Amino acid sequence: MGVEANIGLDIFPNQSNQLGQQVEVVRTNDKGSIAEQGTIVRDDVVDPFKGLIKLKDGTVVLDTERDEFTEPPQGSYKNKRAKVCFNYDANRTIEGTIVRDDMEKPWLTVIKLDLGRYVLATECQFSPQR
Repeated sequence: MGVEANIGLDIFPNQSNQLGQQVEVVRTNDKGSIAEQGTIVRDDVVDPFKGLIKLKDGTVVLDTERDEFTEPPQGSYKNKRAKVCFNYDANRTIEGTIVRDDMEKPWLTVIKLDLGRYVLATECQFSPQR
């Protein structure tokens, strides 16, 4: 859990004009590889320069994984609701849903906030609801 200067409850990095466009992601598993269509849901044009793609089944992929994505095993937080705050300001929270909770490399946790934005766990502080 961390802090990013350009990410907060009231601030988010400017997004490219690619937001919402369809792109191809190559998903690999023990049966081989298949190309799937996904939608760009985050494409920062300023720091921290993150890109995220949502596949039709709801899987969220980093832009850097799109040429060869193998989904890591997911943890128990996936699909759970969470309270999220930024810059350790627990007096100002927003809710969201954990959409990725890797239990192996690259160890990502991604949260879709109720207002539609996607954040990494390294960009906020969160508490899964029980």
